[in-house]
Amino acid sequence: MTSPDRARRRSQSLGAFALYFAAAVLLLDRGLIRHPGYFIGRDTDPGVHMWFFTWWRFALARGLNPFITDWVWTPLGMNLAWTTCVPLPSLISIPLQVTVGEPATYNIIVTPMLPLAAFAAFLLCRRVTGDAFWPSVLGGYIFGFSPYMLGQVLAHLVLILIFPVPLIALLTLKRLDGEISALRYAIGLAVLLIVQFLCSVELFATITIVGGFALMLTRAQWFWGRTWNEEPPRPGGPGPEAAPWAAETGPAELARRFYYDSLVFDHRAIRYLIDMFGADRLLVGSDFPAMPREEPAGRTLSAMGLPAAVLDDITWHNCFRFLGVSEPEGRGADWTEERSDEGRRRLQSAPEASGKHSVSEPG
Repeated sequence: MTSPDRARRRSQSLGAFALYFAAAVLLLDRGLIRHPGYFIGRDTDPGVHMWFFTWWRFALARGLNPFITDWVWTPLGMNLAWTTCVPLPSLISIPLQVTVGEPATYNIIVTPMLPLAAFAAFLLCRRVTGDAFWPSVLGGYIFGFSPYMLGQVLAHLVLILIFPVPLIALLTLKRLDGEISALRYAIGLAVLLIVQFLCSVELFATITIVGGFALMLTRAQWFWGRTWNEEPPRPGGPGPEAAPWAAETGPAELARRFYYDSLVFDHRAIRYLIDMFGADRLLVGSDFPAMPREEPAGRTLSAMGLPAAVLDDITWHNCFRFLGVSEPEGRGADWTEERSDEGRRRLQSAPEASGKHSVSEPG
């Protein structure tokens, strides 16, 4: 690439980011001009993120562990690493907190998130379209100012810190085309994943694990044992190709040491979880209040025709096994059977999405 081409691409990049930033200011900040104490958003979540900003400054100033502390939920303490603690934005916010205050700091952190996501998508689109500027600008805008982003910016800072995602895809394309070495790719990917992890553990998990874990597991199991359907490795048969797979315990067995929730939105997916991991590893999930919960809770699960003992495990016993605490008396199978009958009646009265599947499956 010649110097004029580099200068042109640099100018295009600056112009695209300027457009995105102007759009973000117009959409988000125009109402703050005469209201310096106000912040972008609604409800309680922005206040939680502002608390985390202040907590990081407080913890570092006093030499406290910002992730695990007994200053929250005293005296038991709390692992804040499992919360929406946004470490990297919190660290960046410290100089702003001591100069402009919490609401203004939050606004300054939130405003660039949409332009950053749009600009990262612009770079990816420009790569895919062969340097087409305006189509790439449009593609970046659709990504960075999507209904998802515009909705989440009002409440969930942790869910709009997605600018590393298009950059990971762009980096991967460069590696596939041979433009960068394996070492540069590994370093760049590690940096982007670390940034994503420090911005949002939830999004990090989504892009690295959750998306294809269940279906990748069976493939990993095959590489471990070279057999189908978790059959034991045959004596004298072909062994693992690589040392990491030469473990005593297979991937499927290791996966069964974890617990999973039933929030998969379809009775067939719940059936897959039960078949793959076992009913003793499944818990009821709702994701409330982030999304409307099923009414009544566990309606689909209760209508699947599962044996009473299995349903009782999922809806009651497993949570106590997971927590390692004793169960209170007076609840269990009777309550589960009552909920099961109610849920089965409601689900069977609902229209099926497909005539090929029956809701009441045999246990």
